Amino acid sequence: MKRNLESGRHRIAWGLAGVFLTALIMGPGPGSMLVDGSATAPNFWFGVPVLYLWLVFWLLVMSGCVVTAARCLWQDEE
Repeated sequence: MKRNLESGRHRIAWGLAGVFLTALIMGPGPGSMLVDGSATAPNFWFGVPVLYLWLVFWLLVMSGCVVTAARCLWQDEE
C-alpha cells in the first residue's frame, strides 16, 4: 500500500512541476506576446488590459500548484 501511495505522489509531483514550469514560461514569455496587442493599441477585455489578465491567470495557476503541493505532497509522514 505504501508503494502505491509513493507512486501516486511521484506522479502528482511531476504533473505539478510540469504545470508550474509551463505557467512560468507562458506568463511573461511567449504567451504574453500572443495576447497583447501593439503598443499603440493594446487589447482590452472587460475594460482591463489583456496582458494584465494573462499574467494574473498564470499567477493563479502557479499559486494553485504550490497550494496543491503543500496540502498533498509536503506533509510529514507519522
